[in-house]
Order: sequence, then C-alpha cells, then structure tokens
Amino acid sequence: MNFSIHILGSSSAVPTRDRNQTALVLDLGVRSVLFDAGEGVQKQMILHNIKPHKITHVVISHLHPDHFIGLIGLLCSWGLLGRHQKLCIVAPKGLQQIIELQLETSGIVLRYPLQFVLPGQNDNDLVLETSGFSLRSYKMKHRIECYGYLLTERKHERRLLPEMLEGVNLPYEAYPVLKSGMDYTHSDGKVYRYLHFTDDPPKSRSFAYFTDTTVQPHLSTYLHGVDLLYHDSTFMSEMDAKAVETGHSTTTQAAEFAALARVEKLILGHFSSRYGFLKPLENEARKIFGESYLAIEGQIFEVQNT
Repeated sequence: MNFSIHILGSSSAVPTRDRNQTALVLDLGVRSVLFDAGEGVQKQMILHNIKPHKITHVVISHLHPDHFIGLIGLLCSWGLLGRHQKLCIVAPKGLQQIIELQLETSGIVLRYPLQFVLPGQNDNDLVLETSGFSLRSYKMKHRIECYGYLLTERKHERRLLPEMLEGVNLPYEAYPVLKSGMDYTHSDGKVYRYLHFTDDPPKSRSFAYFTDTTVQPHLSTYLHGVDLLYHDSTFMSEMDAKAVETGHSTTTQAAEFAALARVEKLILGHFSSRYGFLKPLENEARKIFGESYLAIEGQIFEVQNT
C-alpha cells in the first residue's frame, strides 16, 4: 500500500513566484488526505497529477486564510465534476460556518455530503478512526487557535509464511485467525500456533503535521519514531525573536524537535517569502538533524511498507 507525501505548496502568508501557499497530500493508496488548502491548491493538484476522487478527508490546521482559502474553490469544482462521495473536513470551529455562508451566498448546492469534525481539546486526542488510519490532534502555539495532527496507519495483519503452510491441510477460515495473531484450533482439537505460520506484520507508517507554531518540545513524546514529520520552519535561526513574535519556528528549532522526537525524516516547510533561495535553511537544519529536507513543490516523500 502506498504512503507518500506530495508537496503542493510551502510558502507562508503570501505566495511567491516559485512557491504557493501551504498544501500537501498524503496518498494512502485507495484514499488520500489533503492537509491545508492554501490559495491555488486545485491548480497545484492538476499540475502534480493528484487524483481528486481519492481525497476522502481534508485536514485544516487553523483559520488564517493562507491555510484554507483555496478550499471553497476546490469544493465547488468537485461539485461541478459530479462528485458524490462524502468528504470529511477536520478543522477548528468556524470553518463550517464560513463554507456554508460562501455556498449559500453563491447559491451553490453541493451534490455530495460534507462532514465537519472538530479537533480534540486535549493533546493526543483521537479525532477520527477509519478503516485505513487514525488521526490525533495537538494544540499548536500560534496567534490564533491552531492544531497539529498525527496520522497513523491502522495495524496491519500478520504475514502468512507460505513455506510453513505447504503440505498443511488448513481450512480457509484458519487463515484470518492466524493473521490476526491468534492460534487456530481445528475441529479435531489440534492447535495451530500463529507464531509458527506467520511473520510479524509491517510497521504502521505515520505522518505528523505541525505547522504555524512556536516549537513545542513537550509534544515530542507523542511523535516518537514517526516516519515523516512536517514542521514549521518559517525562519532561519538568526530570526528566532521574530519566530516567537509571530508564532512560528526556525529551521534549527524544527531540527531540534525532530531529534528530540527521534523521527525518521523531517520535512521543512512554511517558508517566509523573504527567502528566495532555500538551501541555506536545509543546511542549517542538517547540522542538527541530518534527515532534514525542504518541502519543494512537486516533491514526493515516500515511506516503504517494510
């Protein structure tokens, strides 16, 4: 199953010649999740071959316009394209009212249902759980109510070992029992041990999305070992006072947080428009955390299912 992050935008506040406002898609194979929807998101989806029918959930961090202003256009376009599949939108209080007012004022009736879900009020609250993943939320420290999120794949089944099953006349109903991690007892009383016939399941992959926040070291415990972490990296380290003033983080702070959480890979994003050339931001982060990478539009970060 696929598990890959597609960067659609990584600019803070205003778009630049080379960067659009924040948006990225997590492709989970049969479904996708859109994190934030800045201006121009639907054009970016077209440019980078994102399949809109796969997007089942939209997750919004906060209600500064550069993180949701592109959503209404996306919803209307999907309506024109004949979408019927329900869309779940996770967002702070207020977005439902904004979207419904825009639709009502425009006289637009969507032919597909919208479900609005609020983030939790405590760190690590379970926001939703689907057949494919769970989503938890965390309070960010920004100028307005803002949330970070952790998406984790549902636990995988154990893997059957064909070489151990060869010559063993097991009924079909034994396989799901063994794959679930339980021993199977045959009608004749013989017990088949799951540890003998199966191997450990693949690790459940994970992605954390922490944007528009001053660094929150106390949250690192919840993200221990996360495969991919996208973290606010608006400024370089010499502007740490500006970062605190505006509710953002520096590349150094993001790297320190990634190291503290022992994540596998850090994606630096939400860059200030003052930076035309981004390589120095990556270089600065890598002095602290080697697996630091820039969120360049069109780039894909993939986690293998091992």
